[in-house]
Amino acid sequence: MIPFPHSSIPDLPPGPDPAREREPESKEEEDAVDYSGLPDGLRDGARRWIEDGLIPGEFLQAVIRNDLLAATNMADPENFENLGSIVQWWWLEAPGLCWGSREKAKAWQAVSR
Repeated sequence: MIPFPHSSIPDLPPGPDPAREREPESKEEEDAVDYSGLPDGLRDGARRWIEDGLIPGEFLQAVIRNDLLAATNMADPENFENLGSIVQWWWLEAPGLCWGSREKAKAWQAVSR
């Protein structure tokens, strides 16, 4: 049996934190998201999703649903290379209620419009 090369598994951010899953307490808190950690081509889509509930492109939709297999299939070379840091950005910067599963995405869209 060939041993599994554990050292080749990339470090991924931890799973969702229930403490982050809450509604923003004010418009200022909602606006406090720092989009500069995302690649330029994703910033507008992420901003429109978080602030207005407008559906982004297919790659970001897959990331928002936490469907990383689909995200890897839809990514352009830059986003493919940066997928780990893109997911980490969502984990660290985005409101916890706006991403992480298909159900969360549907609920976010419903309350954001």
